[in-house]
This record gives sequence, structure tokens and C-alpha cells, in this order.
Amino acid sequence: MSRFRRFRSLFRRKSLEGELEDELRFHIELKTRKNIQAGLSPEAARRAALRSFGGVERFKEACRDVRAWSGVEMCWRDLGQACRSLRRSPTFTIVAIVLLAVGIGATLTAFSVIDALFLRSAGIEDVRSVVRISSVDKAGHDQPIFSKAMDSLRLEPTFRGVCAFDTPRQTAEVAGVLRRVQALTMSGDCFSTLGIRTQVGRPFTMRDDEREAERVALLTEPFWRRAFGGTAGVLGSELKVEGTSFTVIGVVEPRFTGFEAGAPADVIIPLGQRPLSSPVRFEGRIHFWTDILARLAANVSPAQAQAQSRLDAIQRSLLEASAPPFYNAQQRRTYADRRIVLQPADVRTGWAATRFQTPLYAIWGLCGLVLLVSCVNLAMLFLARGLTRQRELGVRLALGASRASIVRVLVLESVPLVLAGGALGLLLAAWMRHLAAARAQEMFGLVLGPVSPGLVLDLRVVAFIAAVLGTVAGTLAVAPLWQAGRLAASQPLKESERGIVGSSTRAQKFLLGLQVALTVALVSGATVFTASFRTVATIDLGLNLRGVSVATLARVPGVEAPEHMRLYYRDLLHSVETLPSVSSASVTDFAPYWLGGPLQPVMSVEPRAAHVQVRARTVVVTDRFFDTLGVPIVAGERFPSAEATMGGPPSREPTAVVSQSLARHLGGERVIGRQIHVGEAGSEERLRVVAVAANAQPFFTGIEEDATLAYVNLWEHPAIWSPFLLVKMRTSAPLPAVEVRRALARQGLHYLEDYRTLEQSWDRAIAENRLLAGVSLGFGGLSLILAATGLFGLLTYHVTSRTNEIGLRMALGARRTQIHWYVLRQLFWVLAPGALAGVALTVVLGRLAAGLVHGVAAQDPALIGLAAAALVVAAIAAAALPARRAASIDPVAALRQQ
Repeated sequence: MSRFRRFRSLFRRKSLEGELEDELRFHIELKTRKNIQAGLSPEAARRAALRSFGGVERFKEACRDVRAWSGVEMCWRDLGQACRSLRRSPTFTIVAIVLLAVGIGATLTAFSVIDALFLRSAGIEDVRSVVRISSVDKAGHDQPIFSKAMDSLRLEPTFRGVCAFDTPRQTAEVAGVLRRVQALTMSGDCFSTLGIRTQVGRPFTMRDDEREAERVALLTEPFWRRAFGGTAGVLGSELKVEGTSFTVIGVVEPRFTGFEAGAPADVIIPLGQRPLSSPVRFEGRIHFWTDILARLAANVSPAQAQAQSRLDAIQRSLLEASAPPFYNAQQRRTYADRRIVLQPADVRTGWAATRFQTPLYAIWGLCGLVLLVSCVNLAMLFLARGLTRQRELGVRLALGASRASIVRVLVLESVPLVLAGGALGLLLAAWMRHLAAARAQEMFGLVLGPVSPGLVLDLRVVAFIAAVLGTVAGTLAVAPLWQAGRLAASQPLKESERGIVGSSTRAQKFLLGLQVALTVALVSGATVFTASFRTVATIDLGLNLRGVSVATLARVPGVEAPEHMRLYYRDLLHSVETLPSVSSASVTDFAPYWLGGPLQPVMSVEPRAAHVQVRARTVVVTDRFFDTLGVPIVAGERFPSAEATMGGPPSREPTAVVSQSLARHLGGERVIGRQIHVGEAGSEERLRVVAVAANAQPFFTGIEEDATLAYVNLWEHPAIWSPFLLVKMRTSAPLPAVEVRRALARQGLHYLEDYRTLEQSWDRAIAENRLLAGVSLGFGGLSLILAATGLFGLLTYHVTSRTNEIGLRMALGARRTQIHWYVLRQLFWVLAPGALAGVALTVVLGRLAAGLVHGVAAQDPALIGLAAAALVVAAIAAAALPARRAASIDPVAALRQQ
């Protein structure tokens, strides 16, 4: 029979079985007629015909072997038998499926989020041959390059193409509605260099990058569908970005949504046409800080490109030539001292990648441990289930079944469980990912891939699902293979129940010890992350968050800023502070626990002998900032009001307020009245310190950070581009957003981009700490329950297998407490080695998690001891019922059974 006919027969079993029955019936009837002709009665003739065949089923099996692959048919039959066997044990089946679903679902959810943020390609064609060109300073800090450097880089033979992009947040107007969008500015050759195509319209060319060219724009598919309904008539539509009109010429393909992790682009405009309030123009062109990408020449790797290119030789001259003309000599030297490096372009960038990459990988690791605990627990369940089937399997061997067929039956029992658990896990993962995506969008504006209620099944996710299911199936197959290897045909028929159970307790103890070790690690992680979150959540911030809201203001495009911004901000604050229940308000250049506050050098100017330079966060605030956030002034006088500042002498010296930590570096309270330099060398500003404020932490980068802050008077420095409005209420209820919008509308320069309470901002700042604590607590509790379940099962089987021995001990005078201790001693021999291994594992993993905790040590002995104590309590609770059952055994009945 040909291979094709054999394969086709797998799908025509019913019809082929019918044909086989008909053919056998024909031959039996033919033989029967011949026997009748020979003089036998009909009944005797049929019996003789059947005897001559020597067994009908044997002929059927021979025919089946000819027409199909026998191995496939046998596996199919054994799989059906496995399903029927699992149906007869519904409790075992349901528990196994739920355990697998939780482990697989959690692991897949974590991986899908990591894939969406960090692993998924930006949509660049052959991304492995594309590198990102940036510069690093002596401290290793990465920074983009000024776009003028592309002129020299395009001459390098190592690169086939060089292009640049930037990702500013800008204001767009669509159909008369203002909205904040994630813009993406790209040089005209980006599309040809990176292989990005459009699905509607055309891409940019180098001609579009010229400042005098027609202003054109492209849309990403999500923004096209969200803002324009996904219609092809979008071509030729007008779109305003920062008040400048652009004509939509196309929509890019769905696979390209930008370069930043979690922040897909909405609108794409040519780099040379990017709207700016103060464009940097020299040599007849506009230049920006940009990220530069280059496609390598054929058969050149990034390492070879770094070695072969002339970048090392020309980098200083290249940077000097690309430095903007407004740089002073010191700034030009600092910029030229940087080193140009090549990095893979498939690594996603952006603040989300910086902030969430390590916590998400840690959560993924926790999910993997939970999945491993679930698999170990199921392996023990399979061992326990196999104990009750030893006699059945022995009978199979005695009747001629091969060991391979028994192994196949045992292994295939895990297949329906893995498939059912995997299917339920996929549903659970889709639900959990939907919740995670909604929460990330609400708190941070992060987009975890395409808007979808389910999983985004790309090749990487599908491969991961297959790997997980294969690993789970392989792990569950270990127990049946071990049992089959120890099976003999006569042994189960001769041994007592004690012998049957005792033969597998070593394997159970090993698996249980492994589970205990993993449980100690998971519970220790839960205690460490929970203690860290508690420390962070209860830290004294030095601020009063209650009743304070922060409004993010965005400039209305096309509206000219007033000549005197002091008057604008004074009138804005006045309109807000006169609202009912408003206590105070302040304008700043930063959003507490979100944006702003760069680290800058601060140096005391006088006395010269006390020159000390320290890096501090510099913020611009109005005079009532300290009242609004409840930061007391401990020495000196606060900033004067707007009226006092504007009414003062024109030659008035700019002022600053410093925090206690910064004052301590600069000479303590004696710093009041002294001058300090704030800013990088060459662009620093001289300010006179007028007060010292109590330490406060409006930025959270860890509780160990020294709160060195320099507050600059906004009434003396009103030219801030991204202002924020802080509003303090007399009650805990926040000021309604509509009131803020009305106040902004009356001034006409800004609109409200975002509005939330400061408590919500603080929650957002410590979100990863809360997430780690919550996930680790849930997984730690689940692992404790699984460990207790495993211990309970082992002790129950131990008591069952040694009923006669326990009865004999009690008949010889053993007391109930001695029987209790006898059972607990079996528990100790499993618990002790597993706990020690778990402590060692915790110490190793603690080194990896050291950067994720605050205020506690990742290897804190007290917290590890607390985890071990929780495990001991769970173990004693699990042992209580088996010990009570052992102590209640009737010795007379036990001896009579013996």
C-alpha cells in the first residue's frame, strides 16, 4: 500500500472498518457454504469456518497493520483509553488541569507583556543588519547625536544607508479637536533605508525632508483607525501639528508603529519639517537632537562595523563639526569628548524599557517557578495515582503486554491534561493580559501592542507556547517512565500494599523535597518584596499629598505666548486660587513622581575656599509651592510673590532655595546669603540662596537617594516650556478637572493634557513595587498550598502503607503522642533537606533581585527565616490529619489484617 493511501486511511477508519467487516463476513459465509456442501449442519458448518480462521480479531489486526501506520493507530487507541481513565478520576483531572492552567497562564501573560514591550521588532526589514549610532560620555551615559552628523556618516563605506528619527510629544488638531499625540519625525531616507512600506499612499522621500517642500505627514494604522475611521479617503486630509498644517499622504503598514517600547507613534512627519518654537538653523538647514540608524553593508556585522569603520579615528572631528553654533567652548569640548558607539537596532528604547524591563523579567521568573512547582506537584500526583495501578499494570505484563505499550499508556495520560491545561491557560492569559494592558494604559499611557482583548499570537509567542507545553509534558512524563522502569510482571501480584507504596516513596520524597525548596524561594521572595513595598509605601516623603492635584499643561498651537509670562502665570494662579475650596496653587516645571527635575551640578561660589560641587535636582517653582506641598522653610525667607518680584529693582539678583541635604553639602545654614552656580560648566547660572527648605522627595528613584534639591524662583525665570499646575484643596476632594479647563480657557495659552491627584501620581511611581509584592504574595501563597497538599498526600500514603506496623506499635504499648511523633519524624526527613536547598536557592536568587528592593536586603536572614517558619506551619497543618488518623488505628483490626 502506498504512503498516500496509508495516510488517507487514518481519516477513513469507519468506512474501512465496515469494508473489513464485510470482507471477513464474505469469507466466513463462503467457508460455511462449503462445509454445508460437505455434509455438516449449518451451525456446525459456521463453527468449523470460524475455527479455520484461527481468530477473527487476529486477521483484523493484520489487515490494519497493512493499511496504516500501526504506531499512530495504537497511540490513538491508547489516548482514548487515557481519556476514559481520567474521566473515572474527576477530582484528580480537575485539580491537574487547574494547576497547569494557573502556571501556564501566568507564565504566558508575563511573556506576552515582555514580548510586546521589549522583544517585538519595530517593523524594520532585516533588523539584524541595522545599528543605532549614539554617543556615550566617560560615565557610560548614552545620548543621541546632533542630526548634522549624518552628513559625515553617509560617506562611510561601512553603511549602505543612514537616517535619523526623533519622538517628541506634540499637539495635533484633527477635525477641530486638540489632542496630545506621539509624533515621530523621520528623515526622508528612513523608509528606503529601513524597508518600511505604506499600505495606503506613498512614503517620504529626501525631497520631503527639505524645509521648503510641501508639508506632508503619514499616519500609523492605529491612529488612522482611531482618528479617521480607517477610510482610504484620508489621503489629502489636513492635519495640524503644533499649529502647522500638514497634508496626509499615506498610512504606514501595520507592523510599524515606531521605535519606543510601549509608546506607539501616531503621526509621522519629515524631520526637516518638525514644528519647533525655536528651531536650530545653521548652514541653511534645521537640525535636532536625533537617534541615528544605519544599515550595514553586506556581510558586515555590528562588531566588524565598529572595528572596520573610521568612526574611532574621526569621531572627535565628526562631533565637533556637528555641534550647534550656540554651544560655548566648554560645551563643545564636552560634546566632542563623547565616544561614538554602534548598538543593535532591535533593542527597544524609551522610558518604559528602562523602568519596567527588570521588574517584568523578575515577574516572569516568578511565574516560571510557580509553573515548575505545579509540574512537580502533578508529578507527585501521578506517582500517587500510579501506586493504585501497580496490580493492574502487573496483570498487563503477565498477559503479554510489552513494557513499551505500558509506558505509552502512562505517558499519554498526561497529554489530555497538558492540552486541556494549556487551552485553559491560554484563556486565562488572554484575560490577564487584557487587564494588564488596560491598567498600563490607564496609569502610564503604555500600549502593549495592538488593541486586542486577547493574546497577540506572533511567531515568538507561538514558539514560547509550544516550548512551555512541551516542557510541561516532558516533566509529567518523568513519573510514569520511572514507574515503568521499576515494574516487573510478578512483583505487583505478590507484594503487599506496604511494599507497593514503599517502593515509590523515595521518588515522592525527592519530588517533595524539590517542591519544598522552590516553595521556600517563592515565599522568601514574597516576604522580601512585600517588606520592600511596605518600606516604600510608608516612607516619609516630606510632602503632604492629601488634597493636592497636578495638571499637565500643553501649549495651544498657533497662540503666541504673551510678552510677559510672569503676568500670565500670575493671572492663571489668581483665577485658580479664587475658586471655592482651593487653598493654594503653584506653577512648576516638573510633575512630582512623574516628569522633570534634571540632575545638575551645584557649586558654592563663596567663600572660594569652600568650593564644593554636588549634583542636585533643579526645579522651577512659584512662591506658594512650599505651602501647596507642605514643605516647611526651616531657615531664611521664602521666595517673594509675583507682585514683589515684578515691583523690585531690575538689577535684583536671582534667588534660590535649597534643601537641607544640599545645604549640608554647601556649608549648612551658613549657605544662606551665599552665591551658588547651578548648571553645567559654560552654561551655569549664578543664584543667591535665600532659604533652606526641609528635605522632601518629590522624585522617587529609591529611598536611599539623598534629597538634594535646588528650587529656582519661577517669577525670575518664567520661560519654562512644559509647565505643571499644582492645586491644594482645603478638603480631600480634588478640584474638578472642568474648573481647571475653564481657568486655562480664560487665559488661552494652554489646555489641559492630563489631570490626576498627587496620591495617584505616587501610586504610579511605586507601581512596580506594588506589582512585585502582589504577584510574589499570590505565588508564595499558592506554592505554600501546593507544598502542604504534597506533604499531606505523602504522609497519608505513608500512614496507609504502614497501618499494620503502626497497629503493632500500639499493641506493644506505644502511646498516641509517640505515634504522632513517628508521623512527624517522616515529615522532618523530607522538610529539612528541602528547606536547606531552598535557603541556598534564595541566597542565589537574592543577588539577582538586589536592585529591585528598597530598605531591605534581598538576602535578609530574618525574612528568609519568616518564610521557613511559614512553611513549617503549613507543613504541621498538613501533617495534623494523617497523624490523627495514625493515632486512631485499631491495633486489633490492624493485626487481624496482617
